[in-house]
Amino acid sequence: VDEWLFWQMAGLGPMTGQYGHFHVYAPEDVPYAKARYRKEAERLLGVLDKRLEDRAFITGGDYTIADMASYPWIGVYDKAPIDMAPFANVQRWHAAIRARPATQRAYALTKQVNPDAGKALSDEEKKLLFGQGAR
Repeated sequence: VDEWLFWQMAGLGPMTGQYGHFHVYAPEDVPYAKARYRKEAERLLGVLDKRLEDRAFITGGDYTIADMASYPWIGVYDKAPIDMAPFANVQRWHAAIRARPATQRAYALTKQVNPDAGKALSDEEKKLLFGQGAR
């Protein structure tokens, strides 16, 4: 469980985060960065897909913190979706977690926890995102 949690923290989260940054938020188009992070996100999805080949969850038959930590980083950017067709095992796993009652309850609270979810970033938020805010 720890190994896969570390895998998410060191790979899947940061790399899909960079994918989203350059595909959704960057103020200018940087083709090299977009291609680099798309390829790395796809590589990591391939690793996860292979891992899920013969198991229901990342570490086997039990749902663990490794699944909880990885789940939100899959298909997170509606404005720049990654083609999930090559990753059938990831799709199955993601759908199984999405169907869990606790997952549904948690995501139903999105607007309550973050009332601005889905709204465009303000100029001040963009400054903070790009390291230009007050220190």
